[in-house]
Amino acid sequence: IAIFSQLNIQCMTLAGGALREGLVYGMLHLSVEQDIRSRTLRNIQRRFMIDTEQAQRVGGLASHLLSQLDGSWELDPLSRDLLLSACALHEIGLSVDFKRAPQHAAYLVNNL
Repeated sequence: IAIFSQLNIQCMTLAGGALREGLVYGMLHLSVEQDIRSRTLRNIQRRFMIDTEQAQRVGGLASHLLSQLDGSWELDPLSRDLLLSACALHEIGLSVDFKRAPQHAAYLVNNL
């Protein structure tokens, strides 16, 4: 009800798509105590039984390589965060099929 008042919404219709909660927080300029992306990544890792220790090792390696290229690439903080998010989910396609894991991973990441 508070969101409806803040956004001056008179009514709501149920749709087939989903509105990400981060969009609502952004529109209201609210601070969020818990990082939504991190929470979402953890939930996806649990749901698809991703090897989180391996994901952390991959993230560590990616961070190490990025630190060596930092001067020439000049990535912004969001790009760094997205790289580490990709590391956290890099094995997600294996939960569907080993042989076509990259295709399944791309589909899942695009449609979750």
